[in-house]
Amino acid sequence: MCTQRVHQNNVEFLVCYFPMMLLAMINEPTKTYYASIVVLLGRMITALGYYKGASKRVVGGWFHFGEYYVVYLAGKFAYKLVYDE
Repeated sequence: MCTQRVHQNNVEFLVCYFPMMLLAMINEPTKTYYASIVVLLGRMITALGYYKGASKRVVGGWFHFGEYYVVYLAGKFAYKLVYDE
């Protein structure tokens, strides 16, 4: 059952993450790439922990640092588009 939950968790996350990542990559492709590698590795470690039990999924929780950085880059690009700097 944990495997099914890991899959569902990733589907729910990636539906929101990929559009932000693509938007951020238009303006800052290299920085977005490295942040996305952090997210990918963190999600993989989270999944491995989740397979052992739901309480062990926090091991890969550091993937949020890469995620938040991608959100920042996408917001920065959107701000740049709106205010034409």
